[in-house]
Amino acid sequence: DSFATVEPYTVLSPDGRSIAFVARPTNDGTFLLYVRPVDAVTPQPLSGTEDARLTFWSPDSRFVGYLARGEKLRKIAANGGPPQDICDAPGFAGGTWNAEGIILFGSPAGIFRVSAEGGAPEAVTKIDAGETGHFWPRFLPDGQHYLYLVVSTDPAKSGIFAGSLGSPDRTRILPVASNPQTVFLFIGCTPQLLLVIVSVTGWRVPLR
Repeated sequence: DSFATVEPYTVLSPDGRSIAFVARPTNDGTFLLYVRPVDAVTPQPLSGTEDARLTFWSPDSRFVGYLARGEKLRKIAANGGPPQDICDAPGFAGGTWNAEGIILFGSPAGIFRVSAEGGAPEAVTKIDAGETGHFWPRFLPDGQHYLYLVVSTDPAKSGIFAGSLGSPDRTRILPVASNPQTVFLFIGCTPQLLLVIVSVTGWRVPLR
């Protein structure tokens, strides 16, 4: 299939079998969420996802989370079905989902956590003086530690930070104002970067 517009935020499922993206078939059409197996040509439109944005996958690759109209965080089964509300998410800027069913999402007010089954979001990071938001969280493979972007009016204080569920502590990992997922995609998790992450988070790398 061809599309008039495809949003640049395309995400690969954790099992590597599908991609999710937002597109519209014509310039005056409505944006919809699509899922396509990597070994297929034709994507499947997911009904009820009009004007979806900023998609992310569940860790089992069964669901796609996304920002819906009215700044609502929703999820939908990757093979279709009715969308399900999770919570209000004003200023939503990126989501990540762990195997325990916890979703983190970024915003100008900080990183929030919410159950993938729905509920009231709870703040997990605190905005310090001069900071304009915490964005684009990304769980590490242990599902407890995560990376996120801190943006500050002082560029020397911006960067990618590491945090952990249940702890207010944070550590600056890289002095770059970029989406952590983009950093991993384009420069890769080099041995040097991995060593820094392990040393400051205590995350134990599975040896297998």
